[in-house]
Amino acid sequence: MKTKGNRYSQTSSSLLSKGKKKQLLIKNTNKWPSVNNIGLGITMKKVLSPEGNYFCLEYSKRYRHFQQEYHHGVASHEPQLLVNLLSSCPYHVDTLLQLSEVARHSGDAEAAFDFIQMAIHGLENSFHPEFDLGSGTCRVPFAIEENRSLFRALFIYMQILGRTGAHKSAFECSKIILMLDPANDTLNSLLLYDYYALRSREYTILVNTVKYFPWKDLSIMPNFAFSRAIAQHLLEQSNEYSNEINNTISGDELLLQALAMFPSFLSLVLNKIHQSREWRWIPILTSNPFTSTESHHHDLSHLISVYAERTKSIWKEADINKWLQKICEKLIEDIKSDESVLHSYSVAVVEAYPESFALCSSVRMEEYATDQSLSLPDDKYPAFGWKDYLESQRNGGNEIFDHLDQETIEYLFRRLVMGRHENPPN
Repeated sequence: MKTKGNRYSQTSSSLLSKGKKKQLLIKNTNKWPSVNNIGLGITMKKVLSPEGNYFCLEYSKRYRHFQQEYHHGVASHEPQLLVNLLSSCPYHVDTLLQLSEVARHSGDAEAAFDFIQMAIHGLENSFHPEFDLGSGTCRVPFAIEENRSLFRALFIYMQILGRTGAHKSAFECSKIILMLDPANDTLNSLLLYDYYALRSREYTILVNTVKYFPWKDLSIMPNFAFSRAIAQHLLEQSNEYSNEINNTISGDELLLQALAMFPSFLSLVLNKIHQSREWRWIPILTSNPFTSTESHHHDLSHLISVYAERTKSIWKEADINKWLQKICEKLIEDIKSDESVLHSYSVAVVEAYPESFALCSSVRMEEYATDQSLSLPDDKYPAFGWKDYLESQRNGGNEIFDHLDQETIEYLFRRLVMGRHENPPN
């Protein structure tokens, strides 16, 4: 699939490229300060574990001092403190991540991309010789606070890649995030994984992920239930339809199952693509199960809504849309013939999503449901999944950046990314 803009396509093509240090995310560039000359202050240690290869980031005494300065700068709402911090520690990861968000908020996609790349470049220079991002077997527990900067950096990088049209690279990044701590997936990368797989046309990988993922039953997640059906359907229409895929459940059956489990999806997605009042959909929307007054509890409904918003452009495509209509009509006829058809699916959903089920508060529509422009409303900064975990340490969220004007952002970009040294703005 083509990506938007040569710059992002070329830069993101380095994702998971083979190099002397195994898998590399970011190619080295002469426009950044040399890590060897200035030092980083972060090292990665291997942790002995019978469960596999576990790694943890460790801060030097000097870097911990910079972390304290960083938290003080955020709490005191003084941007100049962070500017001073970066003068002493150009690869301070948390500050670079914040600056990436500031640039993104200001609509400066290029600066946002450069800041996040610089942060990842610094982190990569801390990796243990045996740590290989692309292996799928190296674990980095999110529960350890020092490790979270790596997750945050990769998550923001994935989003920027997706929002610039580099879906293949975003998909590779989502796989990395997921496999670092697959048993927990604290940043909910699974909510993005299927979308990037579809956009990258990695249909076989998506089908096999649902089939073989050992840590969780993905088939009961709304996004995977529907996206797996799309992937299987498209495989059946292509030359990639192998004997292995042929032995799986058909795309038609998978979509029918998804609609039976989550019937509210239909009205949501049709509203989002402005088709709910079309004559061909009215008889369907006024038939069981799509008229059911029984609704899912709030958090599950939110998951379905997030998925409908993110994938609406896929469901609007003519072939997929006609296929959706055909399967909806088949489900309605099946229910008319046997009203018990829905029972087993309803039971499965209730068991998977009991009343006690609660989403991590990080699942916010603006972060998981769209791949639109990098610019955000002037009165709102984005709230990422990791904010909840760091709030107690930061004691102030991102309010400090309310005081960062465009002049300061441009100064930071010129000094950190372009290597130009000048006095900061007053």
